[in-house]
Amino acid sequence: MNEEYRVGRVEHSISTDYNERVERTDDAASSSTGLNIGYFFLQSLMGGLRLKDFFKEKTVGRKMTFDSYTVHRFLIYSRILEPLSKYAVPGRLGSYYEKPDFSYQHILRFMDLLEEHYDDYLAWLYLQSDTIVKRDASVLYYDCTNFYFECEQADEEVVDEVTGEAITGLRQYGISKEHRPNPIVQMGLFMDYNSIPITYELFPGNTNDCLTYRPNFGRIKKQFGLGRVISVADKGMTTGDNIWYTINTPTRDGYVFSMSV
Repeated sequence: MNEEYRVGRVEHSISTDYNERVERTDDAASSSTGLNIGYFFLQSLMGGLRLKDFFKEKTVGRKMTFDSYTVHRFLIYSRILEPLSKYAVPGRLGSYYEKPDFSYQHILRFMDLLEEHYDDYLAWLYLQSDTIVKRDASVLYYDCTNFYFECEQADEEVVDEVTGEAITGLRQYGISKEHRPNPIVQMGLFMDYNSIPITYELFPGNTNDCLTYRPNFGRIKKQFGLGRVISVADKGMTTGDNIWYTINTPTRDGYVFSMSV
Protein backbone atom coordinates (compact mmCIF):
# COMPACT_ATOMS: atom_id res chain seq x y z
CA MET A 1 0.00 0.00 0.00
CA ASN A 2 2.84 2.41 0.86
CA GLU A 3 4.42 1.74 -2.52
CA GLU A 4 1.13 2.49 -4.25
CA TYR A 5 0.90 5.83 -2.47
CA ARG A 6 4.51 6.60 -3.36
CA VAL A 7 3.92 6.19 -7.10
CA GLY A 8 0.54 7.92 -6.93
CA ARG A 9 -1.53 4.89 -7.88
CA VAL A 10 -4.19 3.95 -5.37
CA GLU A 11 -7.43 2.15 -6.18
CA HIS A 12 -10.64 2.72 -4.23
CA SER A 13 -14.02 1.04 -4.57
CA ILE A 14 -17.15 3.10 -3.90
CA SER A 15 -20.64 1.61 -3.76
CA THR A 16 -23.74 3.73 -4.36
CA ASP A 17 -27.42 3.00 -3.90
CA TYR A 18 -29.18 5.01 -6.61
CA ASN A 19 -32.57 4.24 -5.05
CA GLU A 20 -31.66 5.91 -1.76
CA ARG A 21 -33.56 9.14 -1.14
CA VAL A 22 -31.59 12.21 -0.07
CA GLU A 23 -33.04 13.89 3.00
CA ARG A 24 -34.31 17.41 2.37
CA THR A 25 -32.28 20.13 4.10
CA ASP A 26 -33.58 23.43 5.45
CA ASP A 27 -34.42 26.05 2.84
CA ALA A 28 -31.53 28.50 2.52
CA ALA A 29 -33.95 31.42 2.41
CA SER A 30 -35.18 30.65 5.92
CA SER A 31 -31.94 29.39 7.42
CA SER A 32 -28.79 31.13 8.61
CA THR A 33 -26.70 28.37 7.03
CA GLY A 34 -26.21 27.46 3.39
CA LEU A 35 -26.22 31.03 2.08
CA ASN A 36 -25.30 31.46 -1.57
CA ILE A 37 -21.80 32.91 -2.03
CA GLY A 38 -21.27 31.44 -5.52
CA TYR A 39 -22.57 34.65 -7.06
CA PHE A 40 -19.40 36.47 -5.92
CA PHE A 41 -17.80 35.34 -9.17
CA LEU A 42 -20.56 37.04 -11.16
CA GLN A 43 -20.29 40.08 -8.91
CA SER A 44 -16.61 40.41 -9.78
CA LEU A 45 -17.40 40.36 -13.50
CA MET A 46 -20.16 42.93 -13.13
CA GLY A 47 -17.77 45.18 -11.25
CA GLY A 48 -15.66 45.34 -14.40
CA LEU A 49 -18.67 46.66 -16.32
CA ARG A 50 -18.90 49.70 -14.04
CA LEU A 51 -22.68 49.51 -14.04
CA LYS A 52 -22.82 51.12 -10.62
CA ASP A 53 -21.47 54.28 -12.25
CA PHE A 54 -24.01 53.98 -15.07
CA PHE A 55 -27.04 53.82 -12.79
CA LYS A 56 -25.65 56.54 -10.53
CA GLU A 57 -25.38 58.78 -13.59
CA LYS A 58 -28.92 58.00 -14.76
CA THR A 59 -30.54 58.57 -11.36
CA VAL A 60 -28.85 61.86 -10.40
CA GLY A 61 -31.47 64.29 -9.11
CA ARG A 62 -34.20 61.64 -8.96
CA LYS A 63 -35.87 60.62 -5.72
CA MET A 64 -35.27 56.88 -5.64
CA THR A 65 -36.34 54.77 -2.67
CA PHE A 66 -34.22 51.82 -3.78
CA ASP A 67 -30.75 51.23 -5.18
CA SER A 68 -31.03 50.59 -8.92
CA TYR A 69 -27.67 48.84 -9.14
CA THR A 70 -28.62 46.39 -6.38
CA VAL A 71 -31.89 45.50 -8.10
CA HIS A 72 -30.06 45.07 -11.40
CA ARG A 73 -27.36 42.85 -9.88
CA PHE A 74 -29.71 40.42 -8.22
CA LEU A 75 -32.02 40.20 -11.21
CA ILE A 76 -28.95 39.09 -13.18
CA TYR A 77 -27.77 36.66 -10.49
CA SER A 78 -31.18 35.03 -10.18
CA ARG A 79 -31.57 34.74 -13.96
CA ILE A 80 -28.27 32.85 -14.20
CA LEU A 81 -28.25 30.81 -10.98
CA GLU A 82 -31.94 30.17 -10.35
CA PRO A 83 -34.15 31.26 -13.27
CA LEU A 84 -37.45 32.51 -11.87
CA SER A 85 -40.06 35.07 -12.78
CA LYS A 86 -39.38 38.62 -11.63
CA TYR A 87 -42.33 38.28 -9.29
CA ALA A 88 -40.63 35.35 -7.52
CA VAL A 89 -37.20 36.97 -7.15
CA PRO A 90 -37.88 38.97 -3.93
CA GLY A 91 -38.91 35.76 -2.16
CA ARG A 92 -35.47 34.25 -2.79
CA LEU A 93 -33.31 37.21 -1.78
CA GLY A 94 -32.76 35.74 1.68
CA SER A 95 -30.72 32.92 0.14
CA TYR A 96 -27.92 35.31 -0.89
CA TYR A 97 -25.07 36.20 1.45
CA GLU A 98 -25.78 39.94 1.25
CA LYS A 99 -29.53 39.45 1.80
CA PRO A 100 -30.62 42.50 -0.22
CA ASP A 101 -33.97 44.04 0.53
CA PHE A 102 -36.23 45.20 -2.29
CA SER A 103 -39.75 44.38 -3.43
CA TYR A 104 -41.50 43.47 -6.65
CA GLN A 105 -42.68 47.09 -6.97
CA HIS A 106 -39.03 48.19 -6.93
CA ILE A 107 -38.33 45.74 -9.77
CA LEU A 108 -41.14 47.24 -11.85
CA ARG A 109 -39.86 50.77 -11.26
CA PHE A 110 -36.35 49.64 -12.15
CA MET A 111 -37.59 48.13 -15.42
CA ASP A 112 -39.16 51.50 -16.29
CA LEU A 113 -35.80 53.17 -15.64
CA LEU A 114 -34.00 50.58 -17.78
CA GLU A 115 -36.46 51.06 -20.66
CA GLU A 116 -35.97 54.81 -20.48
CA HIS A 117 -32.19 54.42 -20.96
CA TYR A 118 -32.23 51.22 -23.03
CA ASP A 119 -29.98 52.39 -25.89
CA ASP A 120 -27.47 54.01 -23.53
CA TYR A 121 -27.42 50.84 -21.43
CA LEU A 122 -26.53 48.61 -24.40
CA ALA A 123 -23.86 51.02 -25.62
CA TRP A 124 -22.36 51.15 -22.11
CA LEU A 125 -22.29 47.34 -21.86
CA TYR A 126 -20.57 47.02 -25.22
CA LEU A 127 -17.93 49.61 -24.36
CA GLN A 128 -17.18 48.35 -20.85
CA SER A 129 -17.27 44.64 -21.72
CA ASP A 130 -14.12 45.16 -23.79
CA THR A 131 -12.23 45.42 -20.49
CA ILE A 132 -13.32 41.88 -19.58
CA VAL A 133 -13.24 40.08 -22.92
CA LYS A 134 -11.89 41.47 -26.17
CA ARG A 135 -14.74 42.51 -28.46
CA ASP A 136 -14.23 42.13 -32.20
CA ALA A 137 -16.97 43.72 -34.33
CA SER A 138 -15.11 43.38 -37.63
CA VAL A 139 -17.52 40.52 -38.39
CA LEU A 140 -21.20 40.62 -37.42
CA TYR A 141 -23.41 37.54 -37.38
CA TYR A 142 -27.11 38.26 -37.84
CA ASP A 143 -30.16 36.07 -37.65
CA CYS A 144 -33.86 36.46 -37.06
CA THR A 145 -36.20 34.20 -35.12
CA ASN A 146 -39.62 34.55 -33.51
CA PHE A 147 -41.45 33.73 -30.30
CA TYR A 148 -45.08 32.78 -29.89
CA PHE A 149 -47.51 33.93 -27.21
CA GLU A 150 -50.17 31.89 -25.48
CA CYS A 151 -52.99 34.04 -26.84
CA GLU A 152 -55.43 33.82 -29.72
CA GLN A 153 -55.76 37.47 -30.72
CA ALA A 154 -53.15 39.70 -32.35
CA ASP A 155 -52.44 43.17 -30.93
CA GLU A 156 -54.60 45.98 -32.26
CA GLU A 157 -53.21 49.22 -33.64
CA VAL A 158 -52.91 52.08 -31.18
CA VAL A 159 -52.58 55.78 -31.93
CA ASP A 160 -49.59 57.67 -30.52
CA GLU A 161 -51.00 60.55 -28.45
CA VAL A 162 -48.07 62.79 -29.36
CA THR A 163 -47.55 62.17 -33.09
CA GLY A 164 -51.01 60.87 -33.95
CA GLU A 165 -49.44 57.98 -35.87
CA ALA A 166 -50.89 54.48 -35.81
CA ILE A 167 -48.57 52.00 -34.09
CA THR A 168 -48.81 48.31 -34.87
CA GLY A 169 -48.62 46.02 -31.85
CA LEU A 170 -45.77 43.52 -31.74
CA ARG A 171 -47.89 40.38 -31.39
CA GLN A 172 -49.10 39.62 -34.90
CA TYR A 173 -49.85 36.54 -36.98
CA GLY A 174 -46.87 35.50 -39.08
CA ILE A 175 -44.76 32.53 -40.17
CA SER A 176 -43.85 30.82 -36.91
CA LYS A 177 -40.50 29.00 -36.73
CA GLU A 178 -42.27 26.42 -34.58
CA HIS A 179 -45.30 26.22 -36.90
CA ARG A 180 -47.58 27.53 -34.18
CA PRO A 181 -50.96 29.14 -34.95
CA ASN A 182 -50.47 31.78 -32.22
CA PRO A 183 -49.46 35.42 -32.70
CA ILE A 184 -45.69 35.86 -32.75
CA VAL A 185 -43.00 38.53 -32.31
CA GLN A 186 -39.91 38.71 -34.53
CA MET A 187 -36.46 39.22 -32.99
CA GLY A 188 -33.28 40.10 -34.91
CA LEU A 189 -29.98 39.48 -33.08
CA PHE A 190 -26.46 40.69 -33.88
CA MET A 191 -23.38 38.90 -32.49
CA ASP A 192 -19.73 39.83 -32.84
CA TYR A 193 -16.88 37.73 -34.28
CA ASN A 194 -16.60 35.79 -30.99
CA SER A 195 -20.36 35.05 -30.98
CA ILE A 196 -21.00 37.44 -28.09
CA PRO A 197 -24.36 39.25 -28.49
CA ILE A 198 -24.19 42.97 -29.23
CA THR A 199 -27.82 44.00 -29.52
CA TYR A 200 -31.25 42.89 -30.69
CA GLU A 201 -34.42 44.44 -32.00
CA LEU A 202 -38.06 43.37 -31.84
CA PHE A 203 -40.44 43.60 -34.80
CA PRO A 204 -44.15 42.83 -35.32
CA GLY A 205 -44.72 39.14 -35.99
CA ASN A 206 -45.93 39.74 -39.54
CA THR A 207 -42.60 41.34 -40.56
CA ASN A 208 -40.67 39.41 -43.19
CA ASP A 209 -37.23 38.26 -41.98
CA CYS A 210 -35.38 40.13 -44.73
CA LEU A 211 -36.99 43.44 -43.72
CA THR A 212 -35.49 43.29 -40.22
CA TYR A 213 -31.88 43.54 -41.43
CA ARG A 214 -31.57 47.11 -42.68
CA PRO A 215 -33.09 48.91 -39.66
CA ASN A 216 -30.92 46.82 -37.33
CA PHE A 217 -27.71 47.19 -39.34
CA GLY A 218 -27.97 50.94 -39.68
CA ARG A 219 -28.77 51.41 -36.01
CA ILE A 220 -26.02 49.18 -34.67
CA LYS A 221 -23.26 50.91 -36.64
CA LYS A 222 -24.31 54.33 -35.40
CA GLN A 223 -25.10 53.34 -31.82
CA PHE A 224 -21.85 51.46 -31.20
CA GLY A 225 -19.57 53.53 -33.41
CA LEU A 226 -18.48 50.60 -35.56
CA GLY A 227 -16.06 50.90 -38.47
CA ARG A 228 -16.06 48.66 -41.52
CA VAL A 229 -17.72 45.32 -40.84
CA ILE A 230 -18.63 42.14 -42.69
CA SER A 231 -22.18 40.92 -42.15
CA VAL A 232 -22.76 37.17 -42.11
CA ALA A 233 -26.32 35.87 -42.46
CA ASP A 234 -28.38 33.05 -43.94
CA LYS A 235 -30.37 33.17 -47.16
CA GLY A 236 -33.30 34.85 -45.38
CA MET A 237 -31.36 38.11 -45.66
CA THR A 238 -30.30 37.63 -49.29
CA THR A 239 -32.13 40.38 -51.14
CA GLY A 240 -30.86 43.01 -53.54
CA ASP A 241 -31.91 45.80 -51.17
CA ASN A 242 -29.99 44.30 -48.23
CA ILE A 243 -26.86 43.75 -50.31
CA TRP A 244 -26.99 47.24 -51.81
CA TYR A 245 -27.56 48.77 -48.37
CA THR A 246 -24.53 46.92 -46.94
CA ILE A 247 -21.97 47.75 -49.62
CA ASN A 248 -23.10 51.36 -50.08
CA THR A 249 -22.46 52.51 -46.53
CA PRO A 250 -19.75 55.18 -46.05
CA THR A 251 -17.38 52.43 -44.85
CA ARG A 252 -18.21 50.14 -47.81
CA ASP A 253 -19.08 47.16 -45.63
CA GLY A 254 -18.90 43.57 -46.82
CA TYR A 255 -21.32 40.68 -46.65
CA VAL A 256 -21.44 36.88 -46.65
CA PHE A 257 -25.02 35.76 -47.30
CA SER A 258 -25.86 32.15 -48.10
CA MET A 259 -27.97 31.38 -51.16
CA SER A 260 -29.99 28.43 -52.35
CA VAL A 261 -28.18 26.33 -54.96
